[in-house]
Amino acid sequence: MPTRAACAATLLLVAQAIAGCGEDTMASLRARLGDSDAQRALAERLLAPGAPPADVAEGLDWLTRAAEGGSAPAQARLARMYASGELVEKDAARAQQWLQRAAESGDAESQTTLGRQLRDGQGVVANPAEAERWLRAAAEQGFAPAQADLALLTPDGDAAQNAQWLEAAAERGEPRAEYELSLRLRDGRGMAQDAARASELLRRSAEHGHAAAQGVLGEALAGDDASPEQLAEAVAWLRKGAEQGDARAQANLAQLLETGRGVLQNGEEAVRWYRAAAEQGFPLAQGRLGALYAEGKVADAHFQQSLAVMQVGGDDLRDTHSLEKVHAAQRERNDREALKWSRLAAENGYAPANAVIAILMDSGRGGAVADPEEALRLQKLAAEAGHVPSQLELAGRYAEGRGVPRDEKEAVRWLRIAAQAGDPIAQTELAARYASGRGVDFSAEQAVTWIRQAAEQGYPQAQYIFANMYMKGVALPQNDSAAFHWYGKSAEQGFAPAQALMAIFYIDGRGVEKDLNAAARWLRKAAEQGEPVAQARYGLALALGEGVKRDPIEAWAWLSLSTDERSVQWRDKLTQAFTPKQRVRAEARLVELRKELEKSKS
Repeated sequence: MPTRAACAATLLLVAQAIAGCGEDTMASLRARLGDSDAQRALAERLLAPGAPPADVAEGLDWLTRAAEGGSAPAQARLARMYASGELVEKDAARAQQWLQRAAESGDAESQTTLGRQLRDGQGVVANPAEAERWLRAAAEQGFAPAQADLALLTPDGDAAQNAQWLEAAAERGEPRAEYELSLRLRDGRGMAQDAARASELLRRSAEHGHAAAQGVLGEALAGDDASPEQLAEAVAWLRKGAEQGDARAQANLAQLLETGRGVLQNGEEAVRWYRAAAEQGFPLAQGRLGALYAEGKVADAHFQQSLAVMQVGGDDLRDTHSLEKVHAAQRERNDREALKWSRLAAENGYAPANAVIAILMDSGRGGAVADPEEALRLQKLAAEAGHVPSQLELAGRYAEGRGVPRDEKEAVRWLRIAAQAGDPIAQTELAARYASGRGVDFSAEQAVTWIRQAAEQGYPQAQYIFANMYMKGVALPQNDSAAFHWYGKSAEQGFAPAQALMAIFYIDGRGVEKDLNAAARWLRKAAEQGEPVAQARYGLALALGEGVKRDPIEAWAWLSLSTDERSVQWRDKLTQAFTPKQRVRAEARLVELRKELEKSKS
């Protein structure tokens, strides 16, 4: 036996050797002595990205030793490697074995993954009870994703317990928990309503990248009363959610792009997002996509290619007949797509889609069998579900006896439903009926009530009629100032008859100080839209130099455009004063003016 002195000398030599080792050597020594943590750490260094094959092989060996020695992180790492094929050949069976061992060793992430597999039947036989057991094990370790999963696994279970798990996960910044908790607080599901905290949690979830939260936040910000700043923020959040694939965000973003609310109007991009949401089965997107196809607002690649070929091919390919054939083929494809998407939307509960199907079925378009009776039934389904255009269509049908027995009372009933829903067109028509006693008892009071509602909503035709009532003192006290105010509201929206009357008010000084310059500006606006009286009065202003620089040539052109009876007399007076050269110039200017106005229309 070695003496005590010899043992002491040996230990001294070992201590001196260890003291002279670097950190890597010490780690390697601990690994060789069976320290699983050291084995795993050594393995991770050897498995670094870009490592040579020899290091990878050695690293895998050390990782396996650590895993077999009971290291849960090593077991979990091996499970992920075999599942994904990272640095090893993909092997689902071995991945599952290591995942099971990691979960049994207490690795919370592995327990969560195993719980999800058992919940969804992914690679294993679904087992809800086992799924809950593993998720609970991870949740009790404070692993936020498992806490969220556990709460969502049994949404109708113990409300108090679920709320505790959601609260715990949300405190750790788990986006799904923040989102679900925000919805429950907003709706008062299983807990007291708290709008302020719900809003805070929703925003936190969105900021943490949760697509559905981004979509809901964007939708909330884009409400009817949204400011320009809120709309801009709404678009930003909806775009984030849409780009992550959230169907609701995609559909809501498409609606803003379609209408130009808070963002530059872009029909092509709107169609792209509607399609993305529709292909995920989102009913509103399916319905809007079908409606856009029916309205001819979608041009497919085949149509664009055909037009491009015709453009390159010259006049022989661009003749009217060829163009009509290309457009007819596009309309047929659009109608078929409209029918397909509208039927899907209707089957998924989006009632307005029935209106599109009805239109196609009424005339047998898009492959639909012509069936007027079924079309009427579908139109009524859409109307009864609150689809205002269908309500207006039914009102028109009954008023005109189109496909149904003429029935003024039924027409008024549908108009009233649409008007009470806030539709300004229906409100304006209902006002006209009360003013004339058509289908209803005459009532000046009701006429004023409904026309005022439509005008206050910004409907330019209603504003014009409301102004007329003030100007003429019909059902309202005569009031030029009020008339001028409402004509102005309508004119600012581009309604030509109101623009013409604004000019007259400025010329006569009615309800406003006389201003020939302002009058000329409004006359020009109305004249450019083809309003005959405005064209005649603008021509006269040019001829006389009233509010605008005198220009007989330009005056003659505008007077020649107008169909107003007085314009002929005024134009003839100018003609009599023209020299032959001026007459030629005036006729040339008329040709130019017509082209300018046609171009502005397109």
